[in-house]
Amino acid sequence: MAIEITPKKEVEVPTWATLFLVICLIGVLVFLGSYFYFSFSIKNINQEIAQKDKLLKETAQEIELKKEVFKKEEKINNFNDLILNHKNISNIFTFLEKTTHPKIVFNNFSFNSSNNEIILQAKAENFIILGQEILNLKKENLLTKITLSGVSLNPEGKVDFSLHLFLNPQVYK
Repeated sequence: MAIEITPKKEVEVPTWATLFLVICLIGVLVFLGSYFYFSFSIKNINQEIAQKDKLLKETAQEIELKKEVFKKEEKINNFNDLILNHKNISNIFTFLEKTTHPKIVFNNFSFNSSNNEIILQAKAENFIILGQEILNLKKENLLTKITLSGVSLNPEGKVDFSLHLFLNPQVYK
């Protein structure tokens, strides 16, 4: 056995120092664990953000497409309204051609679509033809009102007159 000349006293570590060392080691371990945990969580959250950002970009494109579709839909609806409310004026000429006596000549034609009125300045060979024309017009169910005015004889011996015809809206169909 070895002989010591001076006995060495064992150094006692104070309990507070041991406790402090243990607390520091636990703190370092908690810090490292938290660092890795939060690092992993941040990566996951960044991936989720990237996915949701991609979805948002797609929805932004969808929003633009929807706006464009709604604009086109509005144009189509406006055009549809125009077509549905369009009055086929050419039917009026067909109607006049069918109902006018062959010996009557129109000098002036005026049409007011807001109140469905036709104003005609015309000339007939005589009063009999004018009477036949009025009787023929009264038979038509496409007219709601007929007004004869300004009847006069011109120097040629023919009858000048004005007709105000109020049309039934069905004449356009």
